[in-house]
Amino acid sequence: MAESTVFVEALCALGVCGFVVCPGSRSTPLAAALGALRVPRIVGLDEREAGFFALGWAKRRGQPVALVTTSGTGALELVAPLAEAREAGVSLVALLADRPRWAHGVGSPQTVEQAEVFKPIAAVIDLELSGALDADRLAGVALEAVTRATQSPFGPGPVVVNLGIDEPLVSDDVVELGPWRERRYVEVDAPRLAPRELRRWFDPGRRGWLVVGEEPRLEAYEVLRLAEALGWPVLSDALAGVPQHPLALEHPELTLRERVDDVPEVVVVLGAPHASRTVAEHLATLARDGVELAWFQSRPRWRDPLRRATTAAVVDVGTLVRCALEGRRSHERGTPSEALLRRDRLLAGGVASVLAAEPWSEVAAVRRLRDELGSDEALVVASSLPIRHLEVFGGRPTTPVRVLANRGLNGIDGLIATWLGVAHASEG
Repeated sequence: MAESTVFVEALCALGVCGFVVCPGSRSTPLAAALGALRVPRIVGLDEREAGFFALGWAKRRGQPVALVTTSGTGALELVAPLAEAREAGVSLVALLADRPRWAHGVGSPQTVEQAEVFKPIAAVIDLELSGALDADRLAGVALEAVTRATQSPFGPGPVVVNLGIDEPLVSDDVVELGPWRERRYVEVDAPRLAPRELRRWFDPGRRGWLVVGEEPRLEAYEVLRLAEALGWPVLSDALAGVPQHPLALEHPELTLRERVDDVPEVVVVLGAPHASRTVAEHLATLARDGVELAWFQSRPRWRDPLRRATTAAVVDVGTLVRCALEGRRSHERGTPSEALLRRDRLLAGGVASVLAAEPWSEVAAVRRLRDELGSDEALVVASSLPIRHLEVFGGRPTTPVRVLANRGLNGIDGLIATWLGVAHASEG
């Protein structure tokens, strides 16, 4: 248990904000270490739901959360939540107890090549807790795990630490592992656009659109200030949190369902793909017809589902918007796309009338709930139809609201567990 204690201490020192522990005998040393250290932890009886709970916890806190499971099929239950974490860019560290290497391939109970299973969806660190790992080396493993989870080449995501643990699992013997130096990882700024590129893509002299998806680094009011400076309409989805504004479309999908006369010269997409399929397809049509389409996102993971972007860059999107604001000349101001905005407002009036006549419909209820949330609260919405209903008919909130959904893989499972994780991490 001494190795497990050092490892857990090092993870906590590196910013892991909590642990979700699933029952099992092989993982006993890790569970006992967590109990002795009194670190923030929750027990999850089902590994799959524990994974989604950790996902919600990490999403809401914006910090890494760790999972502990025993070996075998229990560990494999984490495939779905870790796959979602990979696509959504959420930092999860899965600590999988395993039998030592000598016990593999000979029919030992609860033994499967679990490290291999996770390699397509997570960074995998496969090692054995043995005498070769002194305290300082264990702290080094913790540093590797947290750094990979927060700054891997594909952005934040899941890391699996597969730990071969031999018997006896728990011993009364006192084991001295020696001292260990506390590690730290360094936050690295994403690249920035060169000034000439800023000038090119954020030019108020061109007719343009700002399309905004989910992006934790982006401040909603800064997006609106940029839109005002450029004179460009904002087509944001429900996960972007952009509030009501004269330049923010209330219902981008409905507005673009029929052909509009207002054709931009350039479209700048910030963050994840827009939740609306109609908006995505309209952007693809514009790009096919010769409109320049730039995609700027904070995560290196490629997210251009229709493969129509003409320019793409991995940048700190929040810094990008601030630099675009700082770099413009004070007298410059673009002309808004009146035809697009006029059509959107006409549709917004019709939607409001319909929802007022059906106050207890699904969309009306969710819209009312969203508008009543405080700034320290969050709304968790299911994938598939609920998030689409909110996007199509929900309009923009009066103030920025944190809306969360498992849109990495658009999966419909794990919703309740994710919601419980978000609630556990919330201070509101």
